[in-house]
Amino acid sequence: INDILDMSKIESGQLELYRSEMDLAKLIEEVRILLENQTEQKGLCFSIDCRELTEPFVWGDPLRLKQILTNLLGNAVKFTPPGGHIHLAVSRHKSGSETDVLRFILSDTGIGMTREAVERIFRPFEQADASIAKRFGGTGLGMSIVKSLIDKMGGSIEVSSREGEGSEFVITLPFEM
Repeated sequence: INDILDMSKIESGQLELYRSEMDLAKLIEEVRILLENQTEQKGLCFSIDCRELTEPFVWGDPLRLKQILTNLLGNAVKFTPPGGHIHLAVSRHKSGSETDVLRFILSDTGIGMTREAVERIFRPFEQADASIAKRFGGTGLGMSIVKSLIDKMGGSIEVSSREGEGSEFVITLPFEM
């Protein structure tokens, strides 16, 4: 229901971002804790690398950033078979005088996607194929919301995937320092 409400806000132009100071290291730790139980139960190796994030304090919308990371990592957990790997790396991509661009790279050894599925991934209610919803569940709204939030924040997302090998999502987002 929350996804449907968010899509409604996005489509009507009523979704607002709330700017506040946030501690990225703390936010990423909260996301790790949220997913820790799921990854352990499924037997996944889940790692996070924030070593290149020398200054963790930025201005932005922590709720929406957490939503982006949770949606992407939740999909990685859902589509990665037991024994697989999920990795999140966070680094400063470009430094400016007032704004820095941060890069979030999320990779997994999940089921991957065909090129055609990657081209449709950000459309509302889309899934790789009809069997995905039946096998894994979901509404097909999560990735559309992720893309809309990233666009609204002035960032970008790129996807590379190989069926049977996994996927990689590279997100760049500007933040005031």
